[in-house]
Amino acid sequence: MSENKPVRFGILGCANIARKVSRAIRLSPNATLQAIGSRSIDKASKFASENGFPDSANIYGSYEALLDNPEVDAVYVPLPTSLHLKWAVLAAEKKKHLLLEKPVALNVSELDKILEACESNGVQYMDATMWMHHPRTAKMKEFLADPERFGKIKSHISNGNLRIHDFVIPFQENVGQFYAASKSKFAELALGCEPIPSEHAVMTDLPQEALMVSEFARLAANIEGNGSKPEKKWPTISRKTQLVLDAVKASIEKGFEPVEVGN
Repeated sequence: MSENKPVRFGILGCANIARKVSRAIRLSPNATLQAIGSRSIDKASKFASENGFPDSANIYGSYEALLDNPEVDAVYVPLPTSLHLKWAVLAAEKKKHLLLEKPVALNVSELDKILEACESNGVQYMDATMWMHHPRTAKMKEFLADPERFGKIKSHISNGNLRIHDFVIPFQENVGQFYAASKSKFAELALGCEPIPSEHAVMTDLPQEALMVSEFARLAANIEGNGSKPEKKWPTISRKTQLVLDAVKASIEKGFEPVEVGN
């Protein structure tokens, strides 16, 4: 594959979220829809016809058949989380670059096996966290990094009982956590006032899901065309997020007792 040749995507499964991502693949300038696989070929055919697959796309009645197609460069996996370990590992072993729907795994142990399969086979891994690829995320990171604007809230989080944020916010990858907290009146409770509303419009030519696909395809094409190494940023972010999810689950199971986030 040359760097300028579109990355050919296969989709494992016909989940509703796959409709949005298949549209994103069609909109992305460096990606194309190559194949769809389902446990039912009728379902796969119906999905392809309803979601703009080209007439040349391959239609499969099994996931294995799609992964065996040498014309598929990368796969998007929107299967139930309990099935991710099996099919993500197999996809990596078949040398398919992996875009994995979230939640990416049932626990960090499963995710480590997926990441190891991707690393050992030299394929790019990325989870399908769409908002991470929108330019407005960079604006949020600027806000988080500014002590004058964010210092009071960050101090409250670090010194208070919301220990889960103590892990998430310093890494500044899960900035959506802060956004969600703000929408839930966190700032009003923490600071005793409601901040003055502000709006930042960040215009893009493509929706955030297409930006995600485009970045993933760029990394995959660099590996195939230029012999580049897979980008490790995205596996690192996924693993940090999974550790937080595992800690939340452990806390709930212990009656909401404080727990340490693992390594």
